[in-house]
Amino acid sequence: MAEEGDRLLNVIGIGLVVALVGVIVVGVVIAVNVPANRVDPPDGEWSFRQANETHVRITHDAGESVDGAALVVTVDGYSRHPSWSEAVTPGETVAIEASRGQVVRLYWDGGRTDRFQLASRYGSGTRTSTE
Repeated sequence: MAEEGDRLLNVIGIGLVVALVGVIVVGVVIAVNVPANRVDPPDGEWSFRQANETHVRITHDAGESVDGAALVVTVDGYSRHPSWSEAVTPGETVAIEASRGQVVRLYWDGGRTDRFQLASRYGSGTRTSTE
């Protein structure tokens, strides 16, 4: 009988160790996934205008300056690489290749996993956005 009691204690001890390791793993996963330095997207207004049959102009209409390296443009889901200035200020415009009917989106990439859509254009219409 003493052996059965020892086995039961061993099973309980192993169960407690497994539970403790599980709690530690969950805590580490939660701690790693919490953004330490979350950065809010810049406030601004953007507009899209079809310049001709093959290009769209994106204009920073108002708001704070934005780091040009942090701006990402997609056309029908494919990245385009417009030549933004180092600091994009209100009034600045850039042309990208996009025909009528294509979906154009402007994103701000805050690093790590922070990516926010600032504005978009669906088809030939224009939708401006303020973040």
